[in-house]
Amino acid sequence: KDSMEGISGNIISGRSDSSHPPRRMVAVRYFLDRPGYGLHNSALRFWFDPPATCTPADVHDFLRQQGIALDGLLIEVYLDKFQSFMMLEACEASLVEWHFDDTNYNDPGVLCIRLTDLAHAEAMEGSSEHSGGGNAPAVPSKQQAAQQQSAQMANTIPAGLLSFSMMVGLETTALMGQMFPGTVSASYQLAWGPYMLFVGGLLQIIVG
Repeated sequence: KDSMEGISGNIISGRSDSSHPPRRMVAVRYFLDRPGYGLHNSALRFWFDPPATCTPADVHDFLRQQGIALDGLLIEVYLDKFQSFMMLEACEASLVEWHFDDTNYNDPGVLCIRLTDLAHAEAMEGSSEHSGGGNAPAVPSKQQAAQQQSAQMANTIPAGLLSFSMMVGLETTALMGQMFPGTVSASYQLAWGPYMLFVGGLLQIIVG
């Protein structure tokens, strides 16, 4: 309000409030919807003498006159009560109105507008999906990359359990032949080496 008092003095050009009472005024803040953009870096236009009861059509006409409501831009208005943005067409369908009858140069009303470039939004959405024959390949998201990696990697737990159980069984059989002579055939020594090399070597390397 302090800064607006100085601005209002320039607007009224020093005329007394008694002869020329302050008229209605609204500060229209608008910004383009981009990553990192918000009301903290919005631009400002003053709307002098807006209708006391302003409709979405009045807002659109003002934005069009100011060269803000360009073709291909989605216009959304911030609703203070709900702390969220709503499309201007949806405001009109929902019979939303703004009352500026109690505003003046020293205490202006505020309208916050968010503009979304639909063409840019569609291009960004398309680039995040499959390239569809484009020159540049689509960059997969972290979730998609994790799903692709998990789908390409086989589960090695069964092979590891098989290798461990086979090694224990072969070692147990070899120890039984030494501790209890005659319980294990002598031909087992021929199979001991190749089998141990397979289950204890090849399978362990695959699991590792």
